[in-house]
Amino acid sequence: MTPLESALSAWIAFHGELGVDMQAYLLPPATEKQVVAVEEKIGYRLPEDLRELYKIANGQWVMYDDDESLITVDGEARWAPLFGNYEFLTLDRALERYEFYLDMYTSEAEFNTKYYAANPDQHYEPTVWEVREGDAVDEAGWNPQWFTFAGSGANGYSVDMAPPRGGAPGQVVLHGADEWVLQVVGHSVTDMMEQAVTHLSPDEEHRYDYNERDGGYMASVFFNMDWRAELYIPEEQRETPAAYVEWMNEQSLADEEQREKLDLWLQGRNLSEEQRNSYMEWLSYMSIRNTPKMPPMSVIMEMQMQRLAQGELPDFSEVIDGIGAGMQPDEKTMDLREHAMSLATLHLRSDAMFSPFDISMTVDEAVALYHDYKFETGEWTQDEVNRIKKFEVDVKNLPVNIEDGFSMMSSTDSTLTVCTSSFDEETYKSTETCFDVDLTGL
Repeated sequence: MTPLESALSAWIAFHGELGVDMQAYLLPPATEKQVVAVEEKIGYRLPEDLRELYKIANGQWVMYDDDESLITVDGEARWAPLFGNYEFLTLDRALERYEFYLDMYTSEAEFNTKYYAANPDQHYEPTVWEVREGDAVDEAGWNPQWFTFAGSGANGYSVDMAPPRGGAPGQVVLHGADEWVLQVVGHSVTDMMEQAVTHLSPDEEHRYDYNERDGGYMASVFFNMDWRAELYIPEEQRETPAAYVEWMNEQSLADEEQREKLDLWLQGRNLSEEQRNSYMEWLSYMSIRNTPKMPPMSVIMEMQMQRLAQGELPDFSEVIDGIGAGMQPDEKTMDLREHAMSLATLHLRSDAMFSPFDISMTVDEAVALYHDYKFETGEWTQDEVNRIKKFEVDVKNLPVNIEDGFSMMSSTDSTLTVCTSSFDEETYKSTETCFDVDLTGL
């Protein structure tokens, strides 16, 4: 038995202790011809143990693919990705992923070259990713010498064929859009499985995420294979000040009550259930929550967590008073309480434009519907509605299309500075233009 076969056998047995028949989910082996075809396209030979693994199984069955023809499972079976949180990709899917990122990587490099040549006044600062201390890996989000063999979404495990000094060719790197710290989880695919079996325990508290059977999906198990990674501990089990937890629970309850109130009001507007649901999902997605005269909740939460991290339990009756200083401690800022509704309206317009939800109406209609709701339910007075409408008109009358994107920067207590940028695809020139919105009277 080869080292890879031994490691895989132990890894399958480990999953058995978690109630997962991993052997049942492995797909038929790939051929040497299939492996070579991929290597010819990426331009280098894969590590020997990864080649061997693909000749044992060309990826795994994934329950989200809904392909019942591949495998039959009973109602009590558990599914799991072969590599903790990440599915073992077939060669075809792994190559598709590689070519997608290579195209993005190449296009970004080409764009940066042309852009900064056309805009010499702007300095290029490449994104530098954090690397776990002691791990030898390139400080990048992706590298053409990385071949991702296990993944989900934009995250996964890749073999690194050209690591910096101190690394081992073929080492396994954890990276992705949601993996903020790059990590080496094994000197090889074989080593990763060997180390996981050695250091992980099926009885380890908080290590595993067990999901019960849900509709068409099987019960499943997910976990982080990196035994050195900090474990996620559920919020309710953390040592968090009781007052903060109580306040958070109150906010959740208020959110739910507001959602029910909004749904009832929308029913009176003759909207279909689908329209109501999509509209409420959009409102949940945006920054505003249930208190119209507060700044966006995301800002408040950020400040609370910052103070909590510093060992200071937030006095929630005073939180808003410090919002300005919390956001921009070195700059003079406007009174965000006074202009919160105006700022929230601008956020509302921005979120409607870029919302992933199909709200089946124009941005103007969506924002107007929200304003009608606030007025008719008594949360905004007629004077407040008039102020909001004036602000909307002032913003829409700016000599720039806000729907192309914008950034906000408060400069004085009576002026809101709105900046937009434009880009010429032929010359690669970019320009930023700023305009002031008069907040006097708001």
